[in-house]
Amino acid sequence: MQIKKNKPLRSSFYGIFLALPLGIGLAESALAADLNRLSYDFCTDRRPVTASLTAPQPLNAAEVAEWTRAAAASPSIKDTPWQAYPVAYVAMTAERDRERCSGMLRIGDRPSRLIGDRLADLMTRWLGLAVVHCREAGTRTSRYGLCASMARSHEQGLGSLESALDMTAVYLSSHMGGALLAVIYDDRFWNQEFPVDTHCSDTPCGAKVIARRAEYVRRYKPAYDLNNAFLAKNLDTVMNSLKRACLIRGTLATTGARVAEHFPLAPLFGKIRDEAFQGALDSIALVAPQDHPMIVEDGAEAGLGFRAYTPPLFTADSFRDWDEVPEPLAKAERTARGLLTNSLVRAGLGLAGSRSWDDLESFPPSSGQGRSSDRLLGSSSCGAGAF
Repeated sequence: MQIKKNKPLRSSFYGIFLALPLGIGLAESALAADLNRLSYDFCTDRRPVTASLTAPQPLNAAEVAEWTRAAAASPSIKDTPWQAYPVAYVAMTAERDRERCSGMLRIGDRPSRLIGDRLADLMTRWLGLAVVHCREAGTRTSRYGLCASMARSHEQGLGSLESALDMTAVYLSSHMGGALLAVIYDDRFWNQEFPVDTHCSDTPCGAKVIARRAEYVRRYKPAYDLNNAFLAKNLDTVMNSLKRACLIRGTLATTGARVAEHFPLAPLFGKIRDEAFQGALDSIALVAPQDHPMIVEDGAEAGLGFRAYTPPLFTADSFRDWDEVPEPLAKAERTARGLLTNSLVRAGLGLAGSRSWDDLESFPPSSGQGRSSDRLLGSSSCGAGAF
């Protein structure tokens, strides 16, 4: 797909609606009424996992746990450095979702919470699909994104920790920014849950509709920023999960993570995630909705391709990758890869204990042999049961 300037966005009924004297006040009243009628809640909803495969409703907390574990246990990445980030992701999302429901990441503002739920949902789904697709495809079409990260890990022989750091940088930058852009373009989300001045019944949406959606996304930014401190204080969560899964050796990495948490890393994550956030907004002028790989058109609506997701989990049939990542997101990824790897290494995390491709092949964690390569790791079990 080609990155191109959008055609001039057509004015719409909703643009005229915004010009009415009661526009903003009426829209806010409609929002309150609409949100009060919603039954979805990330923390308390207990729908079965299969319900979200065909419906555009976000995953709930229980489903996220199911999906992340399925991704980390995928045969496509088992016993390779590629498995390190998905394994760490299981632990981090479990901790994050506890905080989302009752801790430091809980969002009181309902519209912002819905945007945050949608963003996290899309990032989780697309990570799981990418893990399978990128491995099966064997090639990449872009220098950026998750597929490029996996290819880089294999081509450069990156070990488990290096691979995890590289994919973390990608996830927090181009992947996150691309997902946020997809949320802005997801007509089904806005049409269902927000006031009429954010709705679109024609494609492409009018400029005023997109601008109104972007306004709500900007209001979400303070809640988005809460994750910076959360990431900084959970490096040991990542390292302990990799140790339990036998994807690292020794204790230096886990010790280094505890040391690194005493450094002021929240501003580091803030800079990375700020660029991803702004990159999404800047990409509106560069990427038409139909050219976004996470968006499909269905009649007059554009939306996330949830209807194409079919059991079993994480089939690659509906996965599309960027042919060319828009420059604002590519820039965010370049910044993240430089800052994250270099800063964490300098802070004491280091890459000690990283397991190579050959080491993991010779002593695969899934067979229980992972600890044969390092007697210092102790006696706890390895493999999928460890996460």
